[in-house]
Amino acid sequence: MRISTAFLIALVPASAAASSTSKYPPPWIPRGGASTKTKQDVRKYRMEQQQLMQLRSMILSEELAKRGIPIPTLQDVSVPNDQKKPEKVDWDCAMATEDEPKSCMLSFDAEANTKVLAPIDSDDWISVSALNRLRRNDPTKVDPMWHSKFAIVESWFSPSSPYALSSSLASRPSTLLLSFVLDHKWALSLSIVGSLFTLVILFLPVLEVLAQRLLVSDFLWMEWPKWARYVHAALPLKMLIVQMSFKYAMQALGKLQNRIRATLIEIESQALEDALPLTVGPGSDVIEMDLTSEAMDGGEGGGEGGEEESESEDDDDDDYVDDEDDDDWGEEEGEF
Repeated sequence: MRISTAFLIALVPASAAASSTSKYPPPWIPRGGASTKTKQDVRKYRMEQQQLMQLRSMILSEELAKRGIPIPTLQDVSVPNDQKKPEKVDWDCAMATEDEPKSCMLSFDAEANTKVLAPIDSDDWISVSALNRLRRNDPTKVDPMWHSKFAIVESWFSPSSPYALSSSLASRPSTLLLSFVLDHKWALSLSIVGSLFTLVILFLPVLEVLAQRLLVSDFLWMEWPKWARYVHAALPLKMLIVQMSFKYAMQALGKLQNRIRATLIEIESQALEDALPLTVGPGSDVIEMDLTSEAMDGGEGGGEGGEEESESEDDDDDDYVDDEDDDDWGEEEGEF
């Protein structure tokens, strides 16, 4: 049987209600100022929901921008108004030698007989190998090397850019395939797993013989008291053992993948260094073209000088013939 609160209040005398109210709050108001706490909880809840909504809109904007939709992203709002966005830039390639050393932004001085790159009309050089390693391991650190003035990753390593370094690798399809594998992590993982599976198939007869030898060996069955407890263990323990074994196997596969990736990056760096043409300094195409043009100009000048000399010799011969004709005419006149 339920009794309403109004009925209970009506039964209490006014004096008793007044005296009790001075000491204790009415029964319909929670103790401890619940009205203020409720407002704080509501305000906190609204703030959390506002933050979550902003995070969702930010993630959605980033994904839409990746798909080519022109929408502001976090990078657009993080750049101050007085600071320009990184611009695409062409590159210069030079050879660092002992006679003409080049500085490197990562290792102070580049190694001798190695190629270095820099934005065009700039002296901020960096070796090709160091740049390729940096953009493969942490591409977010490439643009800040030039104080975010140039979009180096987008300009030099994007296939759609007119200044892409991969254009020099057009005659090397194997290097382009290697770059594709390094660009996509799933391709590298699939290649490693496929290679291991192929090796297992190739050496399957040998593995079967080794497994048979191991199963009938004295070494295995002499240790039966030690590993028999795992054979007859409960199912949860067996599942835990399988889980831990799978975890260690994946860790080993990850370490193998990292080593193979580091080796492939070095191969790609070497191929890129061999393929890039020199644009400035000794051995560059510009200097060879200048020397060729000077040689051609010198040859033309020599030809003109030869023509002038031949013309002068012809004039001398004509004068000599005229003199001989005058002498012959004088002798004939004397005889007459």
